[in-house]
Amino acid sequence: MCPTSCSSCQLQNNLLVCFNCLSGYFLSINQCLTTCPIYYYGSNLKCYPCSPPCLSCSSDTNCLSCNETFGALLNSSCYGTCPLSYFENITTNTCDKCSTSCLKCQISATTCTVCSPNLYLQGGICYSACPNGYYSTSSSGFCLKCSFPCVTCASSPTNCSNCNGSLILING
Repeated sequence: MCPTSCSSCQLQNNLLVCFNCLSGYFLSINQCLTTCPIYYYGSNLKCYPCSPPCLSCSSDTNCLSCNETFGALLNSSCYGTCPLSYFENITTNTCDKCSTSCLKCQISATTCTVCSPNLYLQGGICYSACPNGYYSTSSSGFCLKCSFPCVTCASSPTNCSNCNGSLILING
């Protein structure tokens, strides 16, 4: 007599081995289970292996989660390094999209490491114009600090356009 989850079985080496399962069960290593084990997915009443590096999947090409030692999930695939404009969310182990101002980001969608074109990076934030006390060069993509006593400067740290405190700007 077969276990209640088996539709067909056979005695082998004094053990009942299932060959087919009833509806609602999946065959895995000669036994019928309600869910397939980790690294496997259920289809047609059988458990099949997920493609590496999937931790869980719904088919051989559709990852639902990734093996933590390999990478992060994006569009049903696992990535060792998230593609450009995405960062690895270590809480969800997924590749999440950077904000539109970031070409590259890390830790969060708004912590930029490289800005989109025509924007300038300062302290993880992308600006269309650098904040007071900073200047940009068209080639750098970064906001660079003005030298004291400049409050604002242009194209170099000592090319003041406004001075600090009671100092007076002479010949820019």
